[in-house]
Amino acid sequence: MRKRETMSPPTPAVHIENAPLERVLCEALETMAFISPMPLEGECPSQAEPFLVTIRFTGRHPGELLLAAPRAFGQMLSANILAASPDDAEAADGAGDALKELANVVCGAVIHDTPGIERDSVEMGLPDCRPLRDDQWAEFLARPGTIAFDADGHVIAARFGFEHPASG
Repeated sequence: MRKRETMSPPTPAVHIENAPLERVLCEALETMAFISPMPLEGECPSQAEPFLVTIRFTGRHPGELLLAAPRAFGQMLSANILAASPDDAEAADGAGDALKELANVVCGAVIHDTPGIERDSVEMGLPDCRPLRDDQWAEFLARPGTIAFDADGHVIAARFGFEHPASG
């Protein structure tokens, strides 16, 4: 019997107030993709071929950024970065890389803007991008601390948090 694959277990994280994440994500989308994200109205619809990008960071303040978006958004972002048509094969091939770059920019900026965090005390890992099933997409959106926006008809969701300090 095959065990049901789920997202990684809940990370023991202290989620920062979402204002820095919301602001940084909006600024990054406006700068990188010329997209002005809007608040979601009502239920969050499922997205075709969603991806999850994870960036873990270590040091005195370890934690992670998770960013979820559909492949079509990654392709649109890739096309904007490459100054190409969204239908261009190169834009399609770069969808995952464009989402990883967006996550990298957002993670670095949120760490930089978080009071009490010394930039040299945190080392960001490389972004990892993997596909999500519909149930994993819904699970991601339902977790506490997740923010979501409408970005030109695509749902973009993110969560950022620091790990709980070890008790001793």
